[in-house]
Amino acid sequence: MRVFLAVDLDSEVRGRLAELERELRPLARRARWVRPEAMHLTLRFFGEVPAESVETLGARLSEAFAGLSAFDLNMRGCGVFPERGNPRVLWVGAPDAPGALFELQSRAEAAARALGLAPEKRRFEPHLTIARFHGPERGIESILSSCRARDFGRTPVEEAVLFESRLSPAGSSYLRLRVYPLSPT
Repeated sequence: MRVFLAVDLDSEVRGRLAELERELRPLARRARWVRPEAMHLTLRFFGEVPAESVETLGARLSEAFAGLSAFDLNMRGCGVFPERGNPRVLWVGAPDAPGALFELQSRAEAAARALGLAPEKRRFEPHLTIARFHGPERGIESILSSCRARDFGRTPVEEAVLFESRLSPAGSSYLRLRVYPLSPT
């Protein structure tokens, strides 16, 4: 099973991101947009995990997140990966993410390593992927100037979710496998 851990967004932030897509779609001819209902902030992509190990991973994550408190996350600005060359991903950021988000991610990483999963190679940079580019995009500067300083709002993070990612020609779909509630603040 392809699994990952993420936090979801509230409906107001999703609505603002849907507005951004409608605005930017004419500028981004080579973009494949992530559906607003599928947007999430990935904490740790675990990759292909045998079904029997997913239960063990789920239990480890539950233990790891015990006692962590809920928090708010501000979604603001945008950028691309990679920063140089032809961009492949357009993202919205969380530039002032609280330490609680990094603690959640760190504990997920520790749980993965404890199960023998390969460590994450990239540094954790909180972001939402909103589009993927298929080939060079000429309007990238116009796209970035439209959203670089935009505020998309605050979303409460009251839980982390273990998802299964199912790939298809129509795009990925995500199935909630397990929810980890965070303590109220």
